[in-house]
Amino acid sequence: MSLFADKTVIDISRCMVPGKINNTFGTRRDLEVEPIIFRMKGMADSRMSILTMHSHIGTHVEMPVHRFDHMMDVAQCPLDLLMGEVRLADVTFAGKLAELTTDDITLATDDDVRPDDTVIVFSSFAPENRPIITLSVVDWLIARGMRVLGFDSMAGISNDAHDRALSANIPLLEELVNLDKVPVKRGTLIALPIAVEGLDSCPVRAVIVV
Repeated sequence: MSLFADKTVIDISRCMVPGKINNTFGTRRDLEVEPIIFRMKGMADSRMSILTMHSHIGTHVEMPVHRFDHMMDVAQCPLDLLMGEVRLADVTFAGKLAELTTDDITLATDDDVRPDDTVIVFSSFAPENRPIITLSVVDWLIARGMRVLGFDSMAGISNDAHDRALSANIPLLEELVNLDKVPVKRGTLIALPIAVEGLDSCPVRAVIVV
């Protein structure tokens, strides 16, 4: 029996296509798959691939070392940091291009952000009109014990808020999708990168289990 037989699993990560645009705002970053033939004596030929990929492509997790030398990289990130309770915050009500306030995020979360929560902020607007996570919002979330911050666009956060989160050793999950398909505001997040020493960011296959 499946571990999640009585659960719903929602994929919140982009399906990436080699050679295509795999980020919001039409930002093209390298993703190429070159098939090769693997040959070994005594074995039939088999297919392998050479994968060339930008570290900040598709749905990805950014680590503090992205902005701050000698801080946590992908391989150093504890696995349980990217597996746990998630709180969704739909901020569509704030309006296009709104600079989000602590009142907005309090309303969007029903003032229910718990220690060790991953908080995912999203809206129904197209990328160029998404509300922006501000420094005051990040400070508010940090004070409540948030351990990971997610959002649905590369540009869904101000530069100072972005750096404040990373400086507090809080990874950032960017380019999340299908958040409107999650039927409840709380669930379990699983979003694991591959372990590459020194890597600043890495695509993830992110899901929410409810």
